[in-house]
Amino acid sequence: MKVGIAERADRLVAILVMKFIDQGKISLDDKIELNHRMNVLNERLDSLKLSRSRLLEQLERARRPAHRNVLLNGLKALEREIEEVSVKVP
Repeated sequence: MKVGIAERADRLVAILVMKFIDQGKISLDDKIELNHRMNVLNERLDSLKLSRSRLLEQLERARRPAHRNVLLNGLKALEREIEEVSVKVP
């Protein structure tokens, strides 16, 4: 079974948070805030990937060069943003 980014991120966050709690370096409130932020990042990443797949579908159907260029520019922007968000997700 293939493990997605969200699942890996959740596991890593849980492991890191438990280590910090054990060492007394993070409070329960901090853990809740960290989990919330990770969930927001994962939701954003999922949304960007869905937008990317839709844009690719449109690109396959596009016939006019100007329309294809607009779609390609959008795709490049989406891929940059996906990369930025992916870096923030462990």
